Formats: sequence, C-alpha cells, structure tokens
Amino acid sequence: MNDYVPFHFHYKMPMLHKIFKHQVEDYLGTQEEIIYLVCSIEKVTNLGLSYIFTDRHAYLETAAHYNHISDLDKIKMELITDDRWMEAYSTENKEIKQAEFLVHRHFPVLGIEGIVVHNEGIAQIASQFLANSALDIRVVVRPNFYFS
Repeated sequence: MNDYVPFHFHYKMPMLHKIFKHQVEDYLGTQEEIIYLVCSIEKVTNLGLSYIFTDRHAYLETAAHYNHISDLDKIKMELITDDRWMEAYSTENKEIKQAEFLVHRHFPVLGIEGIVVHNEGIAQIASQFLANSALDIRVVVRPNFYFS
C-alpha cells in the first residue's frame, strides 16, 4: 500500500480522533494544525488517475479492494460518516471507519479542489502559501470537521 496516496471518505477520521486524544506518540501538534486537502472521486476519474478503494483500513488482510466506481455501494458510508468516534465501537466498526480511497503513485496538485482548516489563523497561513503560488485553491474554515 506504500505506492498509494491515501484519502478518507469522511472528514472525521480515526487518526484525527487519536490526535485529538493525544494518543499519537510521534505527533506533538494539535488537530487544529491538520489541514484537509479535499478532492472528489469524480475529479480523480476525470484526471484519469489509477485508484483502488477499500471497505476498511487498507493494511488489514480482511480488507476488500475495489477499482470500479460501481463498487462504492460496498462501502458502509453510514458508519463511516457517523461523526462520533465512540470507544465502544467494535474492532470491526473501527476498521470500517478507516476505509480508504487510494490513488496510485501520484496525486497532482490539480486534483485538489479545496483546503479545509480549523480556524482563521490556519486559514491565513494556508492562504498566504497559496498566494505565493500559481494555485487557485479555495481555503475554507470548518471547525465542525474537527473533534471538540
């Protein structure tokens, strides 16, 4: 799976919850410093990018792998898009919430449709970075994309 650029199907992914709970040993920052690079499956297909997606965390042997949009109905979106991250979830449900959309080898900057950030301060930093480039990418503040 190391040959793929990973994306999640929903903004409140399990790793962000671990960061929120200060349970990621190698990460000393906060979730507020995390930015979302937003893209769509439609954009990926329009760019002709090679991809696969999984019904749970891609590293698991039990993960099913798909490479056709018609198989998206096999992803348990109701569970994945549940904004809560409850410790009471079964191990399987935690695995399912980590389903991934994986673009093979390279994801071009042209595929980024927007950037979501936690607050205005981070938005200013991202906007300044973009102002110094030729990129026309919108930055949006969405604190509800983060845990509170």
